[in-house]
Amino acid sequence: MRQVFSEHELTVLFSLYSYREFSERTRKAVGLRVINGWTYDFIELDTGVAAKTTREAIKRLSQAYEIINQGFN
Repeated sequence: MRQVFSEHELTVLFSLYSYREFSERTRKAVGLRVINGWTYDFIELDTGVAAKTTREAIKRLSQAYEIINQGFN
């Protein structure tokens, strides 16, 4: 998987959302997928976060990233 955002960009995107929207476990799962390239199966075993939840979180963050980039271009 190609890296969607850098570690710094991911931190900034997470700062836009409360811990209610993305729990600490979900944030860890997204980091493992985006930064480290782990598979959804291993992420689920390590964090206990369902693969569907991780996918949806990455999708939401990607949408926010695109909106922010459109504002700067």
